[in-house]
Amino acid sequence: MTDAAPQITVSTGSALATVASQELSSHLARLDGHRLTRIDIAHGEAGEGFDWSAAGGVVTITADGPQGALHATFDLLEALGFTWPAPGDDMTVVPETPDELPATRGRQAPALKGRSLILGHHAFMADAAAWIRWAARNRLNTIFFHIDEHGAGLGAIPARQWQAGRDEAVALARSFGMTLELGGHGLPTLLPRTDFAAHPERFPVRGGQRDARYNLNVLDGGALETIKDNARAWFTANPGFDVYHLWPDDLPDGGWCEQAVAAGHSASDQAMIAINAIAEALAEVQPGAELAYLSYHDTEEPPRIAPAANVSLTFAPRLRCYAKAIDADHPVNAKYPDLWRANAAAFPGRARVFEYWLDAILFKIVAPPMVDIIRRDLAFYAANGATAVGALATGSMPFPAPNLNAWAFARLAWDPKLAAKEVRESFCLHVFKSALHMPAYFEALERAFAFDLDLRPDEARLRGRGTIEETIQNPPTDIGSPFNIADAHVGDSQQRQEKALDALEDAEAIFAKLMDVTDEARSQAILREECHRYLCHARLVLQASLLDIRAAEVAGGPRDVTDAVKQARYHLTRLETEMRGFIREPYVTNTRLLMWLFTGLAIDRAEDALLDGGAARKRLKNRMETARANFTRIGALWG
Repeated sequence: MTDAAPQITVSTGSALATVASQELSSHLARLDGHRLTRIDIAHGEAGEGFDWSAAGGVVTITADGPQGALHATFDLLEALGFTWPAPGDDMTVVPETPDELPATRGRQAPALKGRSLILGHHAFMADAAAWIRWAARNRLNTIFFHIDEHGAGLGAIPARQWQAGRDEAVALARSFGMTLELGGHGLPTLLPRTDFAAHPERFPVRGGQRDARYNLNVLDGGALETIKDNARAWFTANPGFDVYHLWPDDLPDGGWCEQAVAAGHSASDQAMIAINAIAEALAEVQPGAELAYLSYHDTEEPPRIAPAANVSLTFAPRLRCYAKAIDADHPVNAKYPDLWRANAAAFPGRARVFEYWLDAILFKIVAPPMVDIIRRDLAFYAANGATAVGALATGSMPFPAPNLNAWAFARLAWDPKLAAKEVRESFCLHVFKSALHMPAYFEALERAFAFDLDLRPDEARLRGRGTIEETIQNPPTDIGSPFNIADAHVGDSQQRQEKALDALEDAEAIFAKLMDVTDEARSQAILREECHRYLCHARLVLQASLLDIRAAEVAGGPRDVTDAVKQARYHLTRLETEMRGFIREPYVTNTRLLMWLFTGLAIDRAEDALLDGGAARKRLKNRMETARANFTRIGALWG
């Protein structure tokens, strides 16, 4: 055995090969007995494929390109026993003794050309360096900084934080050879709302009148010239990215111009007209960069207007059902395979997917385990022309424990033929030092959320926020909200949620057996997972209590509604109290405000319906004051 550092030779002098050499040196310095004397790295001009062989303490890496050499480095380290199941140096698994290297490692190459981690919240930008290193070591090759430069930053990186941390994060991602993407729902900001008084014709007609709130009138030349000029300035101020995103307003529907619709332009067509105009400015400022067209909500249908050559597709199927794969024979998902193919056909070689497997806002406080869904989704996208697939990491807090979905996405984006069982077992082995019981625990959680997340078409919709008055009287609902369910289906939904709670009970019974472990490393991992388990429990129980409110409303019994409201408030208050034990500020406040917006307001509205006369008016006044205060807190959350 020898602890001497091996000689590392790089036959091709690329920056990434140098990084690969540094990663090898830093990791092997932590490993006794590796018996390696020399590592030779050679690569061609481009590509991510690689192979390597080992004999007599000498490892020979041959890669298609610099990126492939870097991937081979991490593959070799994994073969020795290193892994990176979650971000952070403390989560790096360093083997006590190195694993025996095989004589040869067959050729490896990714199923998907692009594999993107989308950083989409303050919590993830705060740990951007750790997440970027984690992504590179797990063979992802793209970082998308999803920013909100003008809003509250509830589901994106806030402006101030982005400006403070961008240079360091971008430099680190570039050092790993990452493709870089930047942006978010920035299109409306390119047409200043203050222009409305002088140029109302630049704004959409909605409800028969010009409306300054959303998007623009794409039939007006002045509007298009304005957004083009302002986009040019924005691209100039944000140089060096490979793909830019300036999406329309984040609305369920209705943000586009009725006059344009009457003239034959769908919402998708209007979005494409705007994006093509901006793309002209991008071509002037940064030739070679791409601008994304977003297929999302009311722009899911493909546009009938051809995209400019530098416009690529971002397909974001947020209204799908996550209890089933994207191509499942399911009443909600049945349309998506054809929607994807039709959209992708309009963007040959430039079709990206924006997925939500790591989105704890969509799923409300957790990103529930769904390894088999991720596997099936990625297999579909890889087989049907996707250039790249990204996963949005967002929520109201950092992940409280290593996230199984993140691990699964990285593994399966490289090779979607891996079995879900294998992915769960490898995660548990690396995080919990055992694959004996924890895979069954996660599989039971997946079953629980498969019941919880199953949707009928009437549930696969959302209602956005309007004015404060409109928000109080008609609270926003996200996809899967019990308050979207038609009266006739509430009973069926309750039965489905009972099955979810039964599966949760199975998961918790397995987990309870592990709480008595004495090994310190395992016990720390178990304690972290206990926080995640609690959030899963709270999320499913709260959903059941909201369904009870809907059932009481359908039955028409005021006393039953009152009792159900009390029970829901209890579960919501308990969640807000308990999470303080493992979540730090400002994420406690962030979570409370989001839960108020998507859950608390709906509970209040159910109780309001029981009141009349003076009591109703007094309560409405009090709720308006609370709403104004909470929206002020939301706006000030990230300074």
